Amino acid sequence: TNLIKTAETSIPYPAYIVIGMLFWQVFVDAVQMPLKVVTAAKPMLSKIQFPPEAILMAGLGDVLFSFLIRLVLLVAVFLWYGLTPPTTALLMPVAVVALVILGFMFGLLVTPFGLLYTDVVQGLSLMTTFLLFLTPVVYPPREAGLAGLLARANPVSPLVIVGRDWLTSGKTTFLPEFVIVAALSLVALFVAWVGYRIALPHI
Repeated sequence: TNLIKTAETSIPYPAYIVIGMLFWQVFVDAVQMPLKVVTAAKPMLSKIQFPPEAILMAGLGDVLFSFLIRLVLLVAVFLWYGLTPPTTALLMPVAVVALVILGFMFGLLVTPFGLLYTDVVQGLSLMTTFLLFLTPVVYPPREAGLAGLLARANPVSPLVIVGRDWLTSGKTTFLPEFVIVAALSLVALFVAWVGYRIALPHI
């Protein structure tokens, strides 16, 4: 289906990739963070009574701090190619928060299983790598065919696409999908959080 075939982009292609990877890495960091920090804190959790959410909040701080470091690279890319972000670039934090919520939700769902089975860590890394090729990160979204269907069905796609559009052109056709995915992610995050609180003491 020529999924990875590059096409004409509204900005220089290297800048297009850097912006896409910036948003993608926020999602991946948020997915991997819950299992990573809870696994590291396992000895402490079994000996000291404290809210387990504290560990997750510290992990979220790491995710956002890593994003701010990569933001410096993004500024350098914009200066190098002489790009001027539109006013919609001010909405970029909304896309970042939506990606963090979606990734955090997935991460919380697999954390109880990851604490029991170490293979989950490797599987999570493999899954996110494979998902990268099904998400329009390094190539423009397709409108038709299997690639277009995957772009619409993949919940990460509208968040990455809208975030990049807000940062570059100011116009996007994926806003309805963005709103739906963001809203459902928020609801699913609450469910995943409840499951995490129930499962963690038993594990």
